[in-house]
Amino acid sequence: MHPKISIIIPVYNSENTLRRCLDSVLSQTMTDYECLLIDDGSTDGSGRICDEYAEKDKRFRVFHKENGGVGSARNVGLDNAQGDWIAFCDSDDWVEPFFLAPCLCHDNVDLVVQGYFIDNLSTSFCWEEKKADCESSIELLLSCEIRGAVWNKFFRRSNIKRSRICFDENMFFMEDELFFLSYLKGVSSIYFADTLAYHYFQPEWDQKYCKYYLKGRLSCFYAALSLNCNSNIILGSYFNYLVEVIIDAVFKGEMSFDNYRNHINEIKEYSFLARGRANNIVMLWPPSLSFIALKIRSLYR
Repeated sequence: MHPKISIIIPVYNSENTLRRCLDSVLSQTMTDYECLLIDDGSTDGSGRICDEYAEKDKRFRVFHKENGGVGSARNVGLDNAQGDWIAFCDSDDWVEPFFLAPCLCHDNVDLVVQGYFIDNLSTSFCWEEKKADCESSIELLLSCEIRGAVWNKFFRRSNIKRSRICFDENMFFMEDELFFLSYLKGVSSIYFADTLAYHYFQPEWDQKYCKYYLKGRLSCFYAALSLNCNSNIILGSYFNYLVEVIIDAVFKGEMSFDNYRNHINEIKEYSFLARGRANNIVMLWPPSLSFIALKIRSLYR
């Protein structure tokens, strides 16, 4: 079996939404795919639902594992995928019947991107159809609302294997964005599809992930700096988000001032070494200083 596309779906305690997700995969007009269901130690009926779909359709394969997080579940999928292309879907989301269609006629590109709906916010994001090189598209790719998502993109499995890219299993925040940024380093051409095919449900922020927030921001900042991107807009957004997270941790008592100073010095040193990007970084301090001022004001209200 050598399908055109491998769809990887991590599953954890999602019995209330899983059937909707899997039924939408079954409804695809493009049928040359496999669907890898990674049951990440579910304690509800999700595992049984996965087995049920695998029994009635040979394109569905199930892998039951101990709970290790979405990154480890996706890595199991990557290790077992057989398709030319890799697609990701979350078990609380669903897709339109033409979700896989953009991959049919674009074998000469490294990445396919399409639009999406955010159902619970009643918003959507759509691209203008075009084929472009990666260098000219990085700013466009990283300026959309949910820039690091993997579920609205199709990745070449050969590129992933050649570059030995996987999800960081010790990250539980922004692990998908880090994967995407790492993949971009080996991309030369991209196809932007004008389709709206993915229905995303944006979950509420879970406080248990707060301790992973800084690591995620740091990792993605360094990955963004390593790209062939000279955009002050992109580097500035990563930098300011990162510094604001660090400052916020200091004001909340979650980080000592010495640790804050070490992080800032490390960021500045890395920025100066990264392809001479010092001019991109120096201009980014004023917004961060403004953030500090706002934090101080909030303390004295």
